[in-house]
Amino acid sequence: KEASSEREYCVFAIHTGKWLKPSFSTCANVFFADGRPLCISNDDTKAIFARKEVSDKYDTERLFVVDKNGSIKKLTEYETTSIAFAKFSPDDKYLLYVEQIEGTMLASVYSFEQNSIISIDADILGTLITGAAWSSGSDAIYFMAGVDIPYLSKFDIASQSITKLSDKEQIETDIY
Repeated sequence: KEASSEREYCVFAIHTGKWLKPSFSTCANVFFADGRPLCISNDDTKAIFARKEVSDKYDTERLFVVDKNGSIKKLTEYETTSIAFAKFSPDDKYLLYVEQIEGTMLASVYSFEQNSIISIDADILGTLITGAAWSSGSDAIYFMAGVDIPYLSKFDIASQSITKLSDKEQIETDIY
């Protein structure tokens, strides 16, 4: 079937737990009645969304994953102000997400295999993140990040170490 010139939309009905379109990887948007869509897994089986929750201190967003069976799991328990973006690794074993708290950006990786969060050291990476991309082998993330000026850096998943790949100022980019 040829692609339509009109935008296609997918809707996940959380109250029924059903996708209103069987394959959503080709859809322009996914809508959640009570959340904000962020990304869809490469294998087309999971979607990530952020949902606002009101606490005693802040209006916060938490990350959730929903699968095609309608199962919803909360990925983050701690309070965060806003999720800026999220992206699955090519093998769908990890989720990179960046949260923004009053101008400060913090990067973390969720491991679906270990059900755990890896915090990326903001003191080394920096708190200005202008772009991020997974390596094709899902073993590293490349960042354009810094304190005031973004530089190219590499975060190794296994060692959880950050290597600065460029000492020269880089142009801002959108490689989400």
